[in-house]
Amino acid sequence: MVAMDYLQRFRNIVGVSFSPNSAYRSESHNRKVGGAKKSQHRFGKAFDIPIKPGMSRQTIKEVAKMVGFRGIGDYNNFVHIDTGPERYWDYRK
Repeated sequence: MVAMDYLQRFRNIVGVSFSPNSAYRSESHNRKVGGAKKSQHRFGKAFDIPIKPGMSRQTIKEVAKMVGFRGIGDYNNFVHIDTGPERYWDYRK
């Protein structure tokens, strides 16, 4: 299964329409936005999910884990989810 399949499962469960803030990134774009050198975005395995009305931060993280996302990162206005190795980080200010 590819990351897009996980994202669709996530969307079906959450039931709120949204577009990820970020998905695949080229190496040069990833550098430009300050992404990690081995960012899962570079491999098409990551999405940044905006926190919208009807979607709590906690729900995003719980549903992401439920459908198979293993990397979860908290940021001020979004939650990063990816299918890479299991890990968690919090970059909220």
